[in-house]
Amino acid sequence: MSTKPNTTGSADTAPEELAKAPAKDPRDLPDVSGLIVGVLGGTGPQGKGLAYRLAKAGQKVIIGSRAAGRARAAAGELGHGVEGADNAECAQRSDIVIVAVPWDGHGKALEALREELTGKLVVDCVNPLGFDKKGAYALEPAEGSAAQQAAALLPESRVTAAFHHLSAVLLQDPDIDEIDTDVMVLGEERADVEIVQALAGRIPGMRGIYAGRLRGAHQVESLVANLISVNRRYKAHAGAPGHRRIDRQGRSCRPAAATVVVAPSALSTKSRTRAAASVALMDAVGAICSSNACAMTARMNLASDSGSAHGSEPSRRPRCRICARAASCPAATRARSAA
Repeated sequence: MSTKPNTTGSADTAPEELAKAPAKDPRDLPDVSGLIVGVLGGTGPQGKGLAYRLAKAGQKVIIGSRAAGRARAAAGELGHGVEGADNAECAQRSDIVIVAVPWDGHGKALEALREELTGKLVVDCVNPLGFDKKGAYALEPAEGSAAQQAAALLPESRVTAAFHHLSAVLLQDPDIDEIDTDVMVLGEERADVEIVQALAGRIPGMRGIYAGRLRGAHQVESLVANLISVNRRYKAHAGAPGHRRIDRQGRSCRPAAATVVVAPSALSTKSRTRAAASVALMDAVGAICSSNACAMTARMNLASDSGSAHGSEPSRRPRCRICARAASCPAATRARSAA
């Protein structure tokens, strides 16, 4: 009687054959230090800021523009070995291409570069926004999001989405050594997402966090409209999440990848005096996107530069879990205790 190999995992199968391979550690990311990064729209605030941070971290960076001369001039300003070229050359020479062009030119720019971007890992960080007298609001592309539009226009490219919530002002500030934040990365292929996560991790303080597939890019892109409203009201540079905060049990923790936090260094002196009122607003913003298992909302933990600024001594006072400085400011204390 003939026999067939057991492929069904029945009782006759040896236990070792049924053992699954150990799960891959999501923090185990590839080495991307040798990859060339191109930034389309690299002469704009966001693209320029990303180019500066990546180049400063030791990454080889080429910024692209419709005018090669303008790109070379911007590259000269950035230093750190950044090169400038027109968009086509930038795409051709790069391993990873970050798309940071204005939304109104997004589709045409990618369509024109379809051949140069074939086989490339594309990172879309464009936010489709409109503006009127009431402020910023999210637009709804026919494809669902800017990232999905990129995927539709570039079928031979590996499209991901990331770097949406970073403050261009903070990215370009040479006095800031680290930007402590989480970067939400979306994509269809795990290997591609991990490369982008690793790229974000090259910038001191940043961590790339997997945030789902491209179909979830719309809400990530749309959140920037809320951040703009926060910044306008509080004269701040609110960006992505990541700063340490306090949970309801008083423990220091990192927020979920979809929670919004404002860095204390990003606030003006006048804005610090409004800390108590700002907590309520940040709660509202956090409620939009928070996915923390313990249902914590985003909080703004602030600290004064010194206790003497408010006539009190910092000794034996609670210390801010964000910046580790004495948190003796009454407004900051109220914001922290409400968290």
